[in-house]
Amino acid sequence: MTASGVTFRVAIVGCGRMGSRFHAPAFAAQPDCRIVACASRALDKAALLAQTYGATAYAGVGELLEREDPDVVVITTAEWAHLEPLRAALAAGRHVFIEKPLHAARGQEWVNWEDHEQAAAVLAGWDRRRSLVGVNFNYRTMPHLRQLKADIESGALGTIRLVDASVHLNCWSHAVDLLRWCCGDVSEVFAHWSVGEERLERAVSLRFASGAVGTLVGARYDFRDDLFRIEVYGTTARGVVEGLNGSYRRLAEEAPEPDVLWPRKDFGNDLFGPSFRASIDAYCEALRSGRQPSPNGDDALAELAVEAAIHRSATSGQATAVPRAERGE
Repeated sequence: MTASGVTFRVAIVGCGRMGSRFHAPAFAAQPDCRIVACASRALDKAALLAQTYGATAYAGVGELLEREDPDVVVITTAEWAHLEPLRAALAAGRHVFIEKPLHAARGQEWVNWEDHEQAAAVLAGWDRRRSLVGVNFNYRTMPHLRQLKADIESGALGTIRLVDASVHLNCWSHAVDLLRWCCGDVSEVFAHWSVGEERLERAVSLRFASGAVGTLVGARYDFRDDLFRIEVYGTTARGVVEGLNGSYRRLAEEAPEPDVLWPRKDFGNDLFGPSFRASIDAYCEALRSGRQPSPNGDDALAELAVEAAIHRSATSGQATAVPRAERGE
């Protein structure tokens, strides 16, 4: 409990690796949050996590909401099981923190137009005056990516003209979000991907609402440090981020050496685990202030819209406009 006397009652829905290893500990570490319930279709997993925090275990979100009356519902189920607890939590006027992507019925590599429509239908019931909805795009908290964002916003790169990105498919949703976060809305895509049920390597041409263009390539390969690379070309300089634990370089036009150089060795330890805590810290600060967090549910739906357009383009062979949703109240 904080000095204000407010304690947020937190329910964890989804008690697998993400919920138990990252989300639950980060919420439990907040001075004004208390985990009161854990839910999972596998009740034994819910019971195990609940025991850790002195909470109550449930097999379903409906009974949990009725009996525990949580303030915050944390959704860390598999991506194909997000919408049921999200719909229930929003209908009850609860705050929500949800893993990315917002919805993917066949898994995160297969996001399609129907996934976006279904997620949009659920968020249509979101009353922003009652519920704060945050999404765990935790890569946004990483220092090398934040420096790229800062350089773009400050004009250190000049006017952005071109973006070139390549990522491991496990980071695909994050990469789409990062490009939106750094360079603005994507208005149109033209996509190709490989044929087959098991491997979906893809190459996408992007047009941003700002007029900038770009490419985004995704593939599956052995895990290594360079899980993604994003290069942003401006009129006066370019910014380059590489790797999850990463480096950042800013290279001025015609300069022999980078203006800014953060090699990987400067960061040392893993950034992935701490990024969850940083993301949840930021969400809890939004809870305390009563303001919608960033990123929020609108960002999650906008990211999903880009993925939906990529799927439609790849399957139709045509350039596809990214759907734009009207925000509710």
